Amino acid sequence: MEKNNQSSNSPVNLVDECPENFEDCLALAEAQLEACDYRLACFYFERAILINPTCSSTHNELGLALEQEGRISEAMRSYKAGLLVDPRFAEAHNNIGNLLHAEGNLEDALKSYKKALKYDSLLAPAYNNIGNVKLELGQTKSAKKNFQRALELDSKMTEAYINLGNLFKDSGEAKEAVRHYKKALRLDPDDLTTQHNLNAILGKTTERAPTQYVKEVFDDYAARFESHLVDELGYKMPLILRETVDSWSREQQFQQGLDIGCGTGICGEVFSDAVNLMVGIDVSEKMLQKSEEKKIYKELVLGEINEVLAKRKDSFDFFVSADVFIYLGDLNEVFKNVRKCSREKGIFVFSTEHIEAESYVLLPSGRYAHPQNYIDRLLDQYGFNKLSFSIQGIRREEGKWIKGGVYLAEL
Repeated sequence: MEKNNQSSNSPVNLVDECPENFEDCLALAEAQLEACDYRLACFYFERAILINPTCSSTHNELGLALEQEGRISEAMRSYKAGLLVDPRFAEAHNNIGNLLHAEGNLEDALKSYKKALKYDSLLAPAYNNIGNVKLELGQTKSAKKNFQRALELDSKMTEAYINLGNLFKDSGEAKEAVRHYKKALRLDPDDLTTQHNLNAILGKTTERAPTQYVKEVFDDYAARFESHLVDELGYKMPLILRETVDSWSREQQFQQGLDIGCGTGICGEVFSDAVNLMVGIDVSEKMLQKSEEKKIYKELVLGEINEVLAKRKDSFDFFVSADVFIYLGDLNEVFKNVRKCSREKGIFVFSTEHIEAESYVLLPSGRYAHPQNYIDRLLDQYGFNKLSFSIQGIRREEGKWIKGGVYLAEL
């Protein structure tokens, strides 16, 4: 293997030397940030703070690096340490607001963002962040004004364009949504999530939603998922799936089940007395953390569904998937993998967003809808016997029930 000779001023050599100079530590920390080595960046920021604890921006930078490491409570302490040095440091107030927002504390997050603007009225990210909180509070007009103000201050803020695009999409203003998504994509052409949303509005059906899109949706949604979906939108699909299985065979006891896209574990709870051992798969780490709290799964696996299923060597006699296929589009690989992992007489119960069409369709909502004939073709192709099909209400949206297809099949 060819060796890469480092100069005496290289980061590797300076790591060994543990510099005592404040500026050298900062330079090394920034170099590690650029290399995405957040652990080492934290080390050098911490060393810089030991040398000079009176620089508020260093505390703030350490907080950002700690966040990347997932050390959230330490990040909060670092931001607060920066404010002890300079109580008027707007960026630290803004970053504290972000942490509070992430844990669902909207009221205190809003207070922190407003403090940031009190000390720096031109801090564009704070306006954008206030817009996000206002949107969660249902204050659409205020959210829109804050996103627009952020762009007045920073015309290259991709996130604000995306937020406005999402706002216009949800309010049915397709033309404005398209305009803002296109501006965001000019700034960041590799943003697959925004491209997906643009495709949805333009009616361009793709094979599946980007994994990153699904991960972002549910990581952001995890803290309020059950309260919003169940309590506010009337979500009851896991119960419907259980009733569907019971109507076929109330006495059936399954040995090992697989919850495909388990989310916060609602299906795991609903089927806990019918399945001896349950494995859950989900692409969202934060959703899996919620599932872990319930202590109902034998195993929880983080990853893209098909990638995980393709690697599994064990087999299952029960599969459940509630409102997961709305993010997948082409279901051929899923059915193939379920078939591979299924024992003889394995049961597969799942839901779709239903549509009358020849094949699956990407809807303006960004979700996929599947017609019955498409699902029937896949069931036949992979040797499943359809035991039942019904159309049910999935959840309320703008006062109306979303139509869902409920399927029960046996291998």
